[in-house]
Amino acid sequence: MNIRYIQYALEIARCGSINKAAKSLFITQPTLIRAIRDLEDEIGMQIFVRMSDGVMLTHSGREFLTKASRLNEQYLALQEQYYLRNRPEIAQLSLAAIRCVIFETALIHLYNRHREEEFLNFCMCEESVGEVVEHIYDGSYEIGLVFVFDDVAEFLRSKCTQKGIAVRSLGRLPIYVQVGPNHPLAGKDAVYMDELSAYPCATMSQDEMEASLNTSHVRGYDPIVKKKRFVINDKSTMYTVLGNTDAYYIGLNLSRLRNGNANICYIPIADADVSYELMLLYLNQHKLSLLEKELTDDICHMVGELQADL
Repeated sequence: MNIRYIQYALEIARCGSINKAAKSLFITQPTLIRAIRDLEDEIGMQIFVRMSDGVMLTHSGREFLTKASRLNEQYLALQEQYYLRNRPEIAQLSLAAIRCVIFETALIHLYNRHREEEFLNFCMCEESVGEVVEHIYDGSYEIGLVFVFDDVAEFLRSKCTQKGIAVRSLGRLPIYVQVGPNHPLAGKDAVYMDELSAYPCATMSQDEMEASLNTSHVRGYDPIVKKKRFVINDKSTMYTVLGNTDAYYIGLNLSRLRNGNANICYIPIADADVSYELMLLYLNQHKLSLLEKELTDDICHMVGELQADL
């Protein structure tokens, strides 16, 4: 199977048009069409359907390109690491993580310590827990950073073990209620879970491993569990909602971090029986680099500082 033809198909899917893809690839339309036909003949299925205004993926084509895109990412990573000759010494970090100010802050600290180096290649993608696991499993990223509730942690460990992924705990932190400064609960020293039932629960849209506790799955709304809710997939929108409504969010206490939101009030939950566990993920055969160790040491240090303030 020709990797170049796969890359052609991925570019057509990205552009939604053979004409636009040909221009982007700097090849002629007939050359591109022949390449796609050869690829379709080889795999025994039609990838695209020609439309008046472009192309549309077939169901089988979408499934094929989903898998092929991961293969292409691995190929590019191999090419970058092994095939390029006379390459300089590059400080590299390849990280998949869920949205978390702790992880972002650690990445900033790491960069600032190494900013004088001539070549830096820092790559970070923010995904759901499930996607982070898959990125580590298929080799798209070297390390993953996540945090999950205690009772989800064992399920995650089991899933990672099945995939040959090592899991290292970086510490645990209690859950806090985050509300805006004008929220009726904003002045309290602590709240009980029952007090939250009158207010909308805001959650970040995540995958099924967190939905049972956060009720964050879009199609999983249960009015018996939560009468009102916001499901949001953008962090800035989340803070805007918290600052202008009576909604609350359950998360970490980020008040001491430089890039935490100063307009948010963080209130401990008096009767909380769960906490968050922060985890580092990597393939069993992967040996942590010096940069990766620095990053995780920073995270452990921040977790220790946050624990000391409680």
